Amino acid sequence: MAKGEGQNGRHGQVAAGGDPRTIGGDQTSESTSGGDSSGLDMKAIVTIKQTKAVAKKCGDKWHDFGVYLEIDTGELNDIREKHRDSLSDRLFEVLHSWSLREGRKATVGKLIAISGEVKVKGAVITALQWEP
Repeated sequence: MAKGEGQNGRHGQVAAGGDPRTIGGDQTSESTSGGDSSGLDMKAIVTIKQTKAVAKKCGDKWHDFGVYLEIDTGELNDIREKHRDSLSDRLFEVLHSWSLREGRKATVGKLIAISGEVKVKGAVITALQWEP
């Protein structure tokens, strides 16, 4: 895979027939199964809108998210260089990379669990509630 390309050579693109609101073209679940008191569907796949909302709210924690999401150190360095002036852009790219790698396993529940490790769980839940 070439540097900067996503899964299957896609970088930030939606799979044919996919929902443009989701990362990698995966559909989000409309049901509330797996939800909790936040009202969020923990089994839903994280959307691009949700990723952007989290990135805006928690950009200063981009590196911590990268470490907990097991993003390669070289990729984290590339992200730092590419987005020197924007912490939220760095976090968006970290979350986007994670979601491309994980596909349908990149769920709201997993993002919230990781945000607890990064100590920004409340902020992430708030961001996700504003961009369901």
